[in-house]
Amino acid sequence: MFAIEHLVIQLLLLFTTPEQINTFLRDPRTTATLLGMLIALAAALPGTFLLLRRLSLTTDAISHTVLTGIVVAFLVMVGVFGLEPDLSSPWLIVGAAAAGVVTVVLTELLARSGLVPGDSALGLIFALVFAVGVILVSQYTASIHLDQD
Repeated sequence: MFAIEHLVIQLLLLFTTPEQINTFLRDPRTTATLLGMLIALAAALPGTFLLLRRLSLTTDAISHTVLTGIVVAFLVMVGVFGLEPDLSSPWLIVGAAAAGVVTVVLTELLARSGLVPGDSALGLIFALVFAVGVILVSQYTASIHLDQD
C-alpha cells in the first residue's frame, strides 16, 4: 500500500508543488469531494453487478447488519478477552465482515429452504440481525460513547 501512495505522490509532484498539494488537501470540501469520488469508484462495479442480478437490497442489508458484527466484536474484546475498549481496533472490521457474511449465508439458507422467496428472506434476515445489533448496543454498551467518528 505504501508503494501505491508513494507513486501517487510522485505523479502529483510532476505537476504541482508540495505546498499546492497541502493547500488543496487542507480544504475540508475538497477532501470530502475526493473521498466521495473514491467511494463512488469503488462501489460502481459491485453495485452494477448486484443491480443487474436483482440483488441491490443485499448491499443495504449488509451495510446495516455490520452493526451487529461490530458490537459483538467489541463485546468479545472487552468482555471475554478483557482488552481496553478501542473503537479503532481491527477486530471490529473482522466482526463487521463476519456479520456481512452471516447475513448473506442465512439469507441464502432461508431462500433455498423454499419457505419464502429470496427477497423476503433477505428482508427477514436483515431485520433480525440488525435488531440483534440494536438490542446488544442498548443493553450492554450504555456507558460507551459510540458515534460515527
